[in-house]
Amino acid sequence: MSSSKLGDKLNFVSQKGQAAESKQISSAIPPRSGVVFAPSQVIEFAIPGNRPNEFLDVVNSVKIKLPVTVNGAAATLDRGGAYGFFNKVELVQNGVVLSSVPRANLLITGLSDFAMESSYKSSTGRLMEGFEGDCLRGAIMADGASRTFFLSLLTANLAMTTPHRDLYLGSSAEIILRLTLESSVTALKSAAGAATYIVQSPELHMTSTYLMPPAMDELNRAVKGDYKMLCNSYDHMSANIAQGATTAHIKLSFAKASLERILFFIRPNSHFSQTAGTGGPKFSLGSRCTATLQSYQLSIAGTLVPQVPIRADTQGAEFMYSLLGSDNIVSNYAQGTAGLLNSYTIGVSNVEPGTSSLGSAPQIVKSNPFMLPGLANGSGGDNAGKSADDTVAQPSNIGTFIGAVNLEGGLITSGNSPIYSGVNTLNGTDMYIDMTFSAVPADSTIDFYSLSTELVFLDKDTNMWSKRS
Repeated sequence: MSSSKLGDKLNFVSQKGQAAESKQISSAIPPRSGVVFAPSQVIEFAIPGNRPNEFLDVVNSVKIKLPVTVNGAAATLDRGGAYGFFNKVELVQNGVVLSSVPRANLLITGLSDFAMESSYKSSTGRLMEGFEGDCLRGAIMADGASRTFFLSLLTANLAMTTPHRDLYLGSSAEIILRLTLESSVTALKSAAGAATYIVQSPELHMTSTYLMPPAMDELNRAVKGDYKMLCNSYDHMSANIAQGATTAHIKLSFAKASLERILFFIRPNSHFSQTAGTGGPKFSLGSRCTATLQSYQLSIAGTLVPQVPIRADTQGAEFMYSLLGSDNIVSNYAQGTAGLLNSYTIGVSNVEPGTSSLGSAPQIVKSNPFMLPGLANGSGGDNAGKSADDTVAQPSNIGTFIGAVNLEGGLITSGNSPIYSGVNTLNGTDMYIDMTFSAVPADSTIDFYSLSTELVFLDKDTNMWSKRS
């Protein structure tokens, strides 16, 4: 009887293969652009090149050690945690931009709301990255306090290979990681915007794998120097909508060979300032709203996507359905979106057990921050629903809305090479988004992010990395 008929439990023929000869090399790389960094300055790290036997897992083996000191006043991080300090994240090699994501902190704040479990934010993410899992804010830092965070390259394309691939370090030049720091008033919420911060002696921690010559020779015979990776990549653009507007017709400038989804966030402009509006300082990155959005729909080369506009309802179920569909998780019941709905109204009398900013109190009414429209007088956006300084229980008044359109019709796999069926918007393809509103309550900014798949490959002529949309 063949072993295949016996089943795995009785298959004594199959044995564990021999491990490839390799060793790990750990490095703590200092910045090449200074030691102490203030808001709006750029931290640069060099990921080494000319190491033909080494490979780097950019997802799991690269961390940014970020020591931060807050001065001037106590401050609270937005709910994107310490990622709020990164306005822009870039990877550049020999003048070629491999990845560039402006307003990376805004994107990470949004993605963390529906791609990170609250249990992670409350545990590991709280310790390492400054997240909080039970309210709509990040860590609180006292005046003069210092704290060290360990952060990942969440928005860089080399950290989003699909399927997962290690980065070959044998190219002819180092790859420069550029981190542009955010302004204090955006990264921190503090009284009258008084808090500022510095980053002192950051480091890039990485652990690469060195293949011994026999293993590397075997890989070379298989690969023949043809290093190619499919990567997910985000691009950004923004537009303004005026108070009182009822429609918007916005041209989207994303030219991609495989465009898979569009995300957008709406934020009241008054929340960008630490002093404007009722309630004082705002969470400017995470304070989103619908601006009374009633419907939205894309037009790509004259074709409507989807064919029926995505429309508002009382609870925002259709908006949420479209958002989950853009991430292919509509029926993934294991993935929660607590970050989008992490808000409730509570009472102050300790009649029955519940949760509030004061500890034990009855929960009265669930609120829905996903559908907060925003207010004309600039109020809202300042209370995260939990605070050590609260004297009375407070409900959150921060909106969490995210709009999305899915453009990926399906996924076909052939062996280990996925083919993504997105939309080709190259060669001057016109793409617009049409929106309707009841009446935009205050001047607002819409930030759009496109997700596409691009090819990153090692050019055999130059031995440098290049990319193709």
